Amino acid sequence: MEGRRSGTARRPMEGRRIVSLIGAGAVAALVAAWPTWSDLSGSLEVANEIASTTNSGNLASPLRAEQVLGVWLNGSYKIAPAGSALTLTHLLIAVTVIAVVLGAVNLLRLRAYALACWIALMLLAWLAISHWVTTWGSAKTLMLTSPVVVLLAWGGVGVLRSVPRRAISVGLAGVLGLALVGGVLVSDAMQYRASDLAPTARYEELASLNARFAGRGPTLFTDFDEYSMYELRDLDVGGPDFVYPPPAVAGAAGGYGQPVDLEKLSPAALQAYQLIVTRVDPSAARPPAAYRLLWQGRYYEAWGRRPSAGAALEHVALSGSPDAQCATIQRLAQAARSGSGERLVASLAPTIVRIHLGRSAHPSDWGRERRALVMGHPGTLHASFTLPAAGAWDVWVQGEIMPTVRLTVDGRPFASISGQLSGNSLVPDTIPAIPVQLAAGAHSLTLTRTSPGLGSGETGAAVLDAIFLTPAGSGSSPILRSVAASRWRSLCGGSYQWVERLAE
Repeated sequence: MEGRRSGTARRPMEGRRIVSLIGAGAVAALVAAWPTWSDLSGSLEVANEIASTTNSGNLASPLRAEQVLGVWLNGSYKIAPAGSALTLTHLLIAVTVIAVVLGAVNLLRLRAYALACWIALMLLAWLAISHWVTTWGSAKTLMLTSPVVVLLAWGGVGVLRSVPRRAISVGLAGVLGLALVGGVLVSDAMQYRASDLAPTARYEELASLNARFAGRGPTLFTDFDEYSMYELRDLDVGGPDFVYPPPAVAGAAGGYGQPVDLEKLSPAALQAYQLIVTRVDPSAARPPAAYRLLWQGRYYEAWGRRPSAGAALEHVALSGSPDAQCATIQRLAQAARSGSGERLVASLAPTIVRIHLGRSAHPSDWGRERRALVMGHPGTLHASFTLPAAGAWDVWVQGEIMPTVRLTVDGRPFASISGQLSGNSLVPDTIPAIPVQLAAGAHSLTLTRTSPGLGSGETGAAVLDAIFLTPAGSGSSPILRSVAASRWRSLCGGSYQWVERLAE
């Protein structure tokens, strides 16, 4: 009778304990997800948009289900391992599966039903989300589920330790534990060393532009970087290569993430933009004469529209020999109305000494991408160039360079580059100028991708698009030459980026 009363009394206590546990969990969920609960309608709208979109982010295909086991011996989770790494990955996955099964059986044997149900619900949520939402959403859910699966595998290690024969149990548990630790740590290390980290210095400079020119937009951003929409949030920013480009300037890029060319725009298309933010790049044409340079940093330039500046009557990009350019200048001058006071303004092209990568000596198995050189492993590039004059020069390197790359001129080390990335691998990143004093005549340059260390990005992107030199200071505002249309001949003989015909 007493035992029956004791059992009866225990049941209410267990019920109160369960209610308390559920209540504590509900409070924790409410606090942790307060931003979601406080704007539930907006959260549901965003969730619905994410679930209905076909945008897979940077994943060309879904992640593999076996990656939930935490083992993937490749520097990228988007690419399958190859060779011996693939064999070892499959072996470690099989070992992990055995450990997971042992861990699940042990939970049921210990009657840890609450924990078992929680893990089962997480797995079901992952499978359901993978079936109904986007590739990107499925990948995120897999990432959140993986630690739980790995934890369950460690339960399997505990099972082996409980085997009656002590020596055998400790040995088996040690081998299994070593396999789990080694597989996860090596996988994480390979991902870490291949990770392309955000270029902090460039983003800090971009944020400083927002603080400096806040409220002075609309602003045209000619670089591609999705983070610019946040960093320049107070400048009413838009870009021709964003997902939703402003209609007037959409033709300046080939589409989302593509390079921008201001020369493809008519002067009238820029009329509404008070600011233009460009990269510091002397090989690119400066904005039209209606804009003047307001500020220049290591990475960016801010151009402001001159007060009351109207659109040019005509804007023509120039290239080729001085004689060919002179013919174009003459045509614009002849289009000017007699006695109208129209003027011609030309942007002087800087002197550029290009180093031809196609003629360089480099490892034969360095690949090619978008006409760029992919430095897939450590090695050295040797190239030559000739300078027309002695003095201070700036060396410009364009590409996507995450690991350390060292430069020498005539055998003398003068620069080390790393962590320089743009917002898209399709758009070469222009690395800030590297000053050097050189004599006139022939020189040799070497560029070496060093052996990777253990740090982040050491096996990351290393793509070289171009190397060129300009006289020191050519990265600043190009010189404008302005003459009356009747005096167009005074512009002939020079080399220009573009020429404009302006009203008086």
